[in-house]
Amino acid sequence: MDLISVRFLTENLVKFNNVPVQVSSAATTKLEVEVPTGFFGTVDVSVTVNDISVTASEKFQIVRQKPIITSIEPATAVAGDIVTINGDHFGLDPARYQGYRLAM
Repeated sequence: MDLISVRFLTENLVKFNNVPVQVSSAATTKLEVEVPTGFFGTVDVSVTVNDISVTASEKFQIVRQKPIITSIEPATAVAGDIVTINGDHFGLDPARYQGYRLAM
């Protein structure tokens, strides 16, 4: 996502619904950030530069991609076993859930 404005400095903070995101590139009139994972729908985007904050007047839409299952390992199991479901677009932030058993 590109945010275009005037006078962005190297010290800035971008948030999607109050969740800070990494700024990958900053210029005087443009910030490049990665859209966060883990939530979907209409969100507020805010930028803080030198302790002055502004929230975009328009909402930003994060769309959910359809989950893809590429494999299940092992291919057979008995009740109570743990299996691994591999794929993409599950919508979970691995840093938040790693090491925890999730109830789905």
